[in-house]
Amino acid sequence: MIEGIQISADGDICQVSLEHGYKALQGVVGGVVEAVSSRSGQTTLWAHEEAKIIGLPANPIGTLAWWLLNPAARGRDYLSGTVLITGGADAQGRTLSIGAEGLAAVALIANRAQQRSA
Repeated sequence: MIEGIQISADGDICQVSLEHGYKALQGVVGGVVEAVSSRSGQTTLWAHEEAKIIGLPANPIGTLAWWLLNPAARGRDYLSGTVLITGGADAQGRTLSIGAEGLAAVALIANRAQQRSA
């Protein structure tokens, strides 16, 4: 099982457990899978590859997580639709569960959102 964080375009954030494999990733993002990585390679963000083409809404929280994890992407592109955050890959290319880097990014975003709403 892979442990990850799912972020919907409307801002819902939840922990998910899924089986290894492409079909499970497709099930979370709702279609063809695209992977973008953190600068370190320790975290992967999965999104629907054709989200913008088919008109899925922008995902500001997923995008912010990506920009925190890979500053080179900041302001250059954004993610749409549901985003799944997992760990990187092992030596055999299998997706790993979310690690400290990805959890820290999600925690930072959640804390900032909570401060703004208080």
